[in-house]
Amino acid sequence: LNEKELVIVVTPRLVKPMARNTNLTPYLPGSAEQRDGPVWRSILLGGAAETAVPGFSR
Repeated sequence: LNEKELVIVVTPRLVKPMARNTNLTPYLPGSAEQRDGPVWRSILLGGAAETAVPGFSR
């Protein structure tokens, strides 16, 4: 068999270092998105009424 491998070498360098104890939350990917929790969390913890959950039949 003729197998090949790809090797990528990366040398990380900080362009502009951040101050110590900087809040990194605004810089993380997806920080501006809001994700709703699973439907089951509301049912199991009692936060939703049985009739308010779409997609389930009795």
